[in-house]
Amino acid sequence: MSSVGFAHPDIGEAHADMSSGAAEVYSAANATFDALHMSYVADEMGIQFPKPFYLQIDNTAAIAFAKQTAFKTKLKHIDVRQEWVRTLRDKNIMLPVHVPTEDNLADILTKIMPVLIFERIRNRMMFRKPSG
Repeated sequence: MSSVGFAHPDIGEAHADMSSGAAEVYSAANATFDALHMSYVADEMGIQFPKPFYLQIDNTAAIAFAKQTAFKTKLKHIDVRQEWVRTLRDKNIMLPVHVPTEDNLADILTKIMPVLIFERIRNRMMFRKPSG
């Protein structure tokens, strides 16, 4: 089923996508734009930029699109970005890798998680100031 399958017949399929997978694909492409920009800046400064750089993605749908194990959507703006991410992968400029919740610091701000995982992530971000 397409992520636009819920559309009302009077609306059709030409509306914004509501799926988190599509949003993650879109975000993954935008992240590559920022990483490439940083590579240009690093090059101008004479600093070596890693190649391929790792694009850390926590959404399994976005990973499937990036690794070409999922079909195209019916939304051109998502498919174009998906193709961009694949091109960078195929040219060995970027490598998409999955980041599980247990290792994703950003998830502490966006997800309700078990106490042990929450504390592990919190402790990686925060620490007690030594007394003295």
